[in-house]
Parts: sequence; C-alpha cells; structure tokens
Amino acid sequence: PQRRRFVSLEQVAANAVMAGCLPEYAPVVMAAVEAILQPLFNLVGPSASLGGSGILLIVNGPVVEQLQMNCRNNLFGPGNRANATIGRAIRLVLMNTCAAIPGLFDRSCLGHPGKYSYCIAENEVDSPWLPLHVERGCSAGSSAVTAFACEGPRQVRNAISQGPEGILTTIADVMSSLGSSLTTSGSVATTSAGTRQGEILVVIAGEHLATIAKHGWSKRDVRRYLAEQARRTVADLKRGGGMEGPVEPGDAQHYIPVVEGPEDIFIVAAGGDEGAMSAV
Repeated sequence: PQRRRFVSLEQVAANAVMAGCLPEYAPVVMAAVEAILQPLFNLVGPSASLGGSGILLIVNGPVVEQLQMNCRNNLFGPGNRANATIGRAIRLVLMNTCAAIPGLFDRSCLGHPGKYSYCIAENEVDSPWLPLHVERGCSAGSSAVTAFACEGPRQVRNAISQGPEGILTTIADVMSSLGSSLTTSGSVATTSAGTRQGEILVVIAGEHLATIAKHGWSKRDVRRYLAEQARRTVADLKRGGGMEGPVEPGDAQHYIPVVEGPEDIFIVAAGGDEGAMSAV
C-alpha cells in the first residue's frame, strides 16, 4: 500500500519463470507471496529500510520431499534448484512488481547475499522436535511456508561441549553480539502500532541437534535457555553505543535481554550431520 502496488497471479508466475522455477514449485511461491503481503509482515520494512534484511523462507511439510528441497548439507548455499529458484522468485517479485530496486525504493546500506535467494527447508525427518509450522499452529502433515525478514546467517561453531548448556551458551553469545540490530537499540524496540520487534531464528544442525536432543531438551527448553542467556549488561551497551549515557555504578550487574521472551525465538532443525555447527 505504501507504493500503491498490486501483485497479480500473472506477475508472480512471470517472475517465477524468470527465476527458473518448475511448474510444481508454484504452490510454494504463491504461499510465500501471500505470506509477505500479510499486513503484519510489514513488507515495506525489509524491502526498503536501511537495515537490508532479506526475506528468508522456511518450508515445512510433505512438499519438502515432493520438491526434493534441501534441508541438510550446504543449507544456505547453492546446489538445489527448488531452494534457489523459489527464493529468487520472491526477490524478483519484490524488484519487478513492488519496485524494491536497489537505489530506488530499496535503500539498504549493505544488504547481504540472501537478498538474491534465501530459502531453506526444515529437516523434519531427522528431527526429534515438533516442526516449525506445527509449533506455529499449522496441522501436522500439512505443508507451509514461514517468511522471516532476516539478516545474513551468523555461523556458530562449538565442537567441544557435550551438553546443551555449552552449545546454547555459545549460540546465545552470537545472538547478543554488540553491533547487531538487536543490541544497538539497547532494548526491545516497538513501532508506533506496538508491533514487537527483535525476533531471532536459530538453525541447529546435526551434531548440535543430536547432543541437545540426547539430553531430552525440547524446542521449548532451547528457547527458554536462549532467552535467559542472550543478554548484555547495561555497561556493555553503553560502551558499545547501544544505550546513551555514561557507565554508572551497578550497570555491570544490570542485564538487558536481547528478546522480550522465549516466544520471540524460532528454532529450526536443519543442516548437515557433520560438523558441530548452528546458525543465528
């Protein structure tokens, strides 16, 4: 609505063809377009703001196997036609139909490579946890797409810890790094309409997943631990420019969480079995 643009089925189809999609990819592309056009998604933000986020698609359900989408090795990389072209189709829709063209309406300062194509699938087959779409209210056995306005993935490596706490402490540290978009404001931000900001998506790959699950931790346990541990002191935030004012006595003992609550953290089981890695 900010640009008085209308997105038609024909326009989506044309951009999907230009992206290299096969006809059977159409339901996923259409679901993704419908998701980003929801008013709550606030499409003008990731398509125009200085922050330069890309639109990450997470695909769940039987359609992952039907389209042979990648949910394992090289998850965010090249090599899978469905992942690459579905993600590319969304970017072309934004550029060609919504005029989110760099230098025109897309005012990203830096952007990131995910703005070319940013589409993954969750590895439900090998995961002991509830899939993302079921957690979010879709029925088990259905197919769904989650759209997430997202920075580039930050890799987390921890090949030493033999328990959930060590792995998740490492992830929490990456979540709360000074200079990230979530710590530079000093607190959880809200828009004038009160929409909550500052959600984080964490992808947990094979070795980390196996270690965490072996100790009986659910996604809910993981979210709760990360929400508690992903934090910085007021002193850190003031020194790093995330909060105004001089460092005062007690600031080093006063912590500010990165997210408002555990429900602002999304957990996805995906990635290769080899290598003790996750991503934020």
